[in-house]
Amino acid sequence: SIVKDFTKRCKEIVQAAMTWAPQATKSHLQEYIRQFQSSGKEHHSGLSLATDSVLELVDLSGPGLGLGLSTTNSLDKQSRAKGASSWLFSMMTTRSWYAGEVAGMLNLVRGETLRKEQHSSDKESINMVVNRLVDELWRACRNRDENEHHCALWRATALLISIPGIFDILLFF
Repeated sequence: SIVKDFTKRCKEIVQAAMTWAPQATKSHLQEYIRQFQSSGKEHHSGLSLATDSVLELVDLSGPGLGLGLSTTNSLDKQSRAKGASSWLFSMMTTRSWYAGEVAGMLNLVRGETLRKEQHSSDKESINMVVNRLVDELWRACRNRDENEHHCALWRATALLISIPGIFDILLFF
């Protein structure tokens, strides 16, 4: 009874957050799931709650997730729920991919500075990656390459999520 009440209250909090900041809430829940997956920890109820919340709160009438029609037909609801699951899986895979790329870039820069026996701070390493990503974004714009631009934005977003602090140059590009 206590666990059910706690779970119900947590879902109410998530629903309230979705009312005020739906995209940010979904993003935070997705990042929690992604970080949990990459931590190697065993499955726990918090992960189930986050996953269920994202699936329940996905706008099923959004692009590619149904027709936007309100219906009580259970087959339509099942179809839209499968679309939501597919969307979540696709989004989590994409986030994980770019988070891995960014982690690799940071490790590579840190390793290079150590090999050169330079005593640079972590912030300097981050700045090097930030500058590289800004260059990638500019190059994609100059070349009018939508795919390159899309990938560069995902990398920049992954970097912003994974590092402490705020790098205005990436936010206001």
